[in-house]
This record gives sequence, C-alpha cells and structure tokens, in this order.
Amino acid sequence: MNEDDLFQPLNIELLVDMVKKISNSKSEIYHMGAIVDYFFKMNPPAQSSDIALIESECELILPCEYKSFLTLVNGLQFGNLECEICSVESVIDYYFAFVDFYPSNMLVIATAAGTSIHILLQINDNGYKVYATSAIGEDYIWLLSDDDLLSFFDKFISTYGFPYWKMYKDENTAVKKLHVD
Repeated sequence: MNEDDLFQPLNIELLVDMVKKISNSKSEIYHMGAIVDYFFKMNPPAQSSDIALIESECELILPCEYKSFLTLVNGLQFGNLECEICSVESVIDYYFAFVDFYPSNMLVIATAAGTSIHILLQINDNGYKVYATSAIGEDYIWLLSDDDLLSFFDKFISTYGFPYWKMYKDENTAVKKLHVD
C-alpha cells in the first residue's frame, strides 16, 4: 500500500462525505476552553434552480467549486451553534442586508462567532478571493485565500469554526472594506 492509497487528494466531495460521517456520530471535543458536542447539521443539497437564484439575484457567476459544494450540501451549522456555512437562502439574505457595507461582488458565505464574523467570497472576472471581517465595527477585511475555496472549507470545518486566520493575521492582507478590488 502506498501513500496515495492512504491519503486521497482532498476535494469538495470527499470533504462533504467526511462531514456526513461525523454528523452521523455524536462525540465531544475540547474546543476553545470547554467540552462541546462535536457534530454538524447538514442541509439537503441545493437544487440547480436555487444556485441560479443566487446568480440572478446577486448578478454574479459563482465559482464551480462553490456550486459543487452547494449541490452536495446547502449549507451546514456547527454543533457549537457558533458557526455556519450559509445556505443559498442565507447568502441571498446577507447580500441584501449588507448591500451598503460590502462591494456588490462579495457574498457572505459563512459566519463565525455567532454571526459577528462574516466570511466573504469576492467574485471577480479573473477568479475569486475569500476574506474574513467583523460584521460590526471593523473597517478592514482580511484575505484568507486566493482561488482556493476548498482550503478555506477544510480549515474552517477542521478547526470547528475557530478563527484560524487570527493566528496568522498579516497586516499586509488587510484591505479597507470599501476599497476591495
């Protein structure tokens, strides 16, 4: 047996499959100073018409990686009730609720620390970026990833929503909220 047999390359389908396995068995973990139930509540897959609704309502073409995720699971909530990866409906709700706060090419695709941290997907003609910001009071957004949504989902789920980006916060990745290209 070689290393490739032991460690399959991670992709969206494999990640969602692993989360399903975890969701089917409840366990406890030590998380941020407390013992918490470790599970995820997964929503049923989004229909292609739901995904098309985001694209038409927000006038954006979603990255294939994100569409693939939504067709497998239309968002999920963490058992700690602190974090979620947003459903299609939530993405649209956040888009219109924060239309005056974020550029029109940004979608809130996840939340952390209740809903006080927004994870933003910025969609451009030449790709996309993933950012984190405080929904209240912070003037800056922090770059988490260039064109790698899988990496973000993997880290966010693996850390059970812990704001891992704070550990490596680089002042050079901070951008004023209203000056994002």
